[in-house]
Amino acid sequence: MRFKQKDSQGVQLVAVGELQDLEYALIEAKSELWQLEVLCENAVIYPEVDARKPVLRRSQLLDIMLEYNNMAPVFFRLNAKQQLAAGNAVMQLFQARTGSLQGALEYAEGDHLLRELGLVDETWDAIAEVVAGTSTQQIIDNARSRNTLLAV
Repeated sequence: MRFKQKDSQGVQLVAVGELQDLEYALIEAKSELWQLEVLCENAVIYPEVDARKPVLRRSQLLDIMLEYNNMAPVFFRLNAKQQLAAGNAVMQLFQARTGSLQGALEYAEGDHLLRELGLVDETWDAIAEVVAGTSTQQIIDNARSRNTLLAV
């Protein structure tokens, strides 16, 4: 099946398959973080795609999530490769605990606190496991100690 507009202005789509296949391919995304997450996860699969901008924006949103949960932001201190790996690890952890990307977004976007699922320590651990280098590990340790002081 093929679709093509006669008008040269606007988007032209060429679809292969049935109409129902196209319906599943087009999903309205209400969440910026959902869109970024899909791009960042696929950046690992397609490394030739420049994923720096989505990774940077997702890292900013994840740092906001950390602050919302009274944790020190750490993503802004990581290089792009570390941000991608650590962000993917955190989001995969959230998805594993909530059972879906939508459930993970509720925590990553601040609709719920990480402590509701017991994710505070696991979030730090996921970041620490991915990030290489002593200096970054020290940043995470310092952020943990800051979190402990805030909680008292």
